[in-house]
Amino acid sequence: GFNVPVVVSGGEAAISATKILKPDLILMDIKLEGDIDGIKAAEKIKQSYEVPIIFLTANTEDDLLEIASETGPLAFIIKPFKAKDLVANVKNALSQRKTILNRIENGSFAFDKEFNNSVKNSANYIYTLEVRNSYPFIIQHSYGCIYVTGYSLEEYYSNPVLYYEIIYKDDKQIFIENINKMLCRDLVEPFEYRIVRKDGSVRWVRNIPIPRHDANGELFAYDGLIEDITERKVSEEFIKNILQAVDEVFVVIDRDYKIISANRAFYEQVGMNSETVIGKKCYEVFHKLSLPCYKTGISCGVNHIFNMGTSHAADCHYHGDNNNQLHVETKYYPLKDISGNIVSAIVTILDRTEKKKLEEQLFHSQKMEVLGQFASTVAHEINNYLAAMTTYAQILKMKINKNSPLFKYVNQIILSSEKIAGLTRNLIAFGKKQE
Repeated sequence: GFNVPVVVSGGEAAISATKILKPDLILMDIKLEGDIDGIKAAEKIKQSYEVPIIFLTANTEDDLLEIASETGPLAFIIKPFKAKDLVANVKNALSQRKTILNRIENGSFAFDKEFNNSVKNSANYIYTLEVRNSYPFIIQHSYGCIYVTGYSLEEYYSNPVLYYEIIYKDDKQIFIENINKMLCRDLVEPFEYRIVRKDGSVRWVRNIPIPRHDANGELFAYDGLIEDITERKVSEEFIKNILQAVDEVFVVIDRDYKIISANRAFYEQVGMNSETVIGKKCYEVFHKLSLPCYKTGISCGVNHIFNMGTSHAADCHYHGDNNNQLHVETKYYPLKDISGNIVSAIVTILDRTEKKKLEEQLFHSQKMEVLGQFASTVAHEINNYLAAMTTYAQILKMKINKNSPLFKYVNQIILSSEKIAGLTRNLIAFGKKQE
């Protein structure tokens, strides 16, 4: 016989019972009491526990069965059913589970029923990697593995190194380097590589490891999410080929503020190469900062793209090779995937450094022209008064006796007037040079 620990009538109760009892098999009626039906309950259970589910239903509508099948049940039993049919399905489900557990045990894997993650997209492949004696063990695979890789759970559990074997040969080193970081307890950022699906097709995936710590804060495992990013990669490659052919500067930046692509014109403009740019943070390359621009009070177009979802334009200063400063005009545009989600920002950069210098020279020239005009005007006004002063001084000189004590003062006035006249001539000459 079979041990039935509990019978519940609602979806919430089914989820709670699964968490407490961790059963080997769940018989789930699609129609349950409360707001959560059997399909929703199965979805929530599958997100956290690898427990096989058999659906019971009297409804044979294709649409409903198709929705229910997305949760990955082992079987459907249509009501009314015979006891022997139910027993046969239960035995078959338990047999499959026992086979998987035996394979796990033979491969020295410990099956972790609780799979702590908040990802609800069943098309993503979720796994748990446990670190034991400096060696990585992937101890759990979600049903999403078949969507991403084409291989079933049984195939993964029967071949513990399948997850590595399917990595494209030229990308295995990328995976190894990140696994080594995990083993060294280092924080591992999302990384991308190619895999060879069961059908032989090559697909791009993004691996997002999430560290798990025990009560003492010690790292003991990673939860991971692997998503297929082939469509995004194809779009990026298409755009990259176009951008390489044009003279305008283009840069593509992802959500982590990493530069993932730059065209030939960019490298020529800033005097850098791909090794010093690709994979680096944009704020490190452009502004020589250790934090994102918006955290330092600088307007950030990339942050605007991901938060507001609209294009943006700004004038700013970038640092080129040898720390030479470039005055640039930047425009930011959102790049979306086929689902309409913004995955990266395209930045166009127009070097305005020479134009800025010319504008500054023009401004200086205009300023000097105004100054010259002002100097000429002042000089002419001074000359008007100076002519009268000099004339009266000459008249006084003729009327005063040479032996008079005032005679030398009149001479001094005349000499000073001549010096002032020389200064005004210089001012007038300066004004003519600025015209």
